[in-house]
Amino acid sequence: MAQNPLSGLPTGAIASLSSIGPATKERSYATTAYYTPVAHRQNLHVLPNCDVQRILLERTDDGFRATNVKGPLLAVKYSPTAASMILGSSLTKRSSVASYAYLPMMETVSGNGKISLDEILDGDEPNNSAAPPRKIYRELVNNNLKSKDKASSAFLAVAAQNVVPIDRGKFSCGKSPIQFGLHRKEGILIKFVLVQCSPSHSPTVHILSPDPNTKPSIDPKSLSHPLDLEILARHVSYLPNIAEAEPFKSSIMRSGGRRRDPKSLFKNLDNAKNYIRTSGVSMWHRTSTCSMLPRDKGGVINERLLVHGTSNLRIVDASIMPLMPISNIQSRVYAVAERAAEIIKADNGLNN
Repeated sequence: MAQNPLSGLPTGAIASLSSIGPATKERSYATTAYYTPVAHRQNLHVLPNCDVQRILLERTDDGFRATNVKGPLLAVKYSPTAASMILGSSLTKRSSVASYAYLPMMETVSGNGKISLDEILDGDEPNNSAAPPRKIYRELVNNNLKSKDKASSAFLAVAAQNVVPIDRGKFSCGKSPIQFGLHRKEGILIKFVLVQCSPSHSPTVHILSPDPNTKPSIDPKSLSHPLDLEILARHVSYLPNIAEAEPFKSSIMRSGGRRRDPKSLFKNLDNAKNYIRTSGVSMWHRTSTCSMLPRDKGGVINERLLVHGTSNLRIVDASIMPLMPISNIQSRVYAVAERAAEIIKADNGLNN
């Protein structure tokens, strides 16, 4: 067991944090944890699904100051932005805070949108064929929903089958990325998931137009760095050793079990690399398009979450993380928001 998985050295088995309370069985998320308790405040206004075209800046003696936003919003005194990892860098670029934009340059921030880190996931599913799958599946879902200690990261195939138009002719592995893990076959499956937490490639996000309705150009550059592929190939080749290890093999794996996907039987590293290229998918833990780093290191914001060269324009979301966390970014995003609240209150004499 890992002694402290939050220390940055989480080697060993860990129990993941859950968004579902063990006592109440209720899911905690941003609305219930942060918004609902203060929703009654008369000076709090939340405008969901509101497209901001541009943040308006004025020149000051010390740089620039955000004065308003162009879009269906009122004037703002303080300007933290939380426009998502992808759109946050696009918004700052449209506001002329960029190394690349269609607007007259007011301030150059060299790292804006240059790094969009993401993890690559690869799965290997030994098939332990067993008994009536529908009954077993119902029991599995029931037990997970009723359990007080099961993690909330269960993937419920029934919901996916309701929303994804499944082409039954494409159920061979790797034919369509959206169908990864939705293959309907008899039996109980055990999946080994391999995630590369520190990729070496450097993806980019850039705007293509000053029009906020135009989607940005995203180049994930997945597996573009040879080191990433080498690491993944060696690790995915090692996964069968886990399945064969005791007491896992005798207590969990059933005799006569077989591989779900014959392509995952690798003869060499080249086979493993080809498998990863066709089967790997994103974990959607994307960060670092507006990193908190010094300007000369390609950073976009400083330690007070202020965009370099501005006095009141802050970025508050996953995009500010200079390195991608080795776990889900949910709790980190909450921590960033809480720290931002502390900073803004302290800067304006509102410590209580």
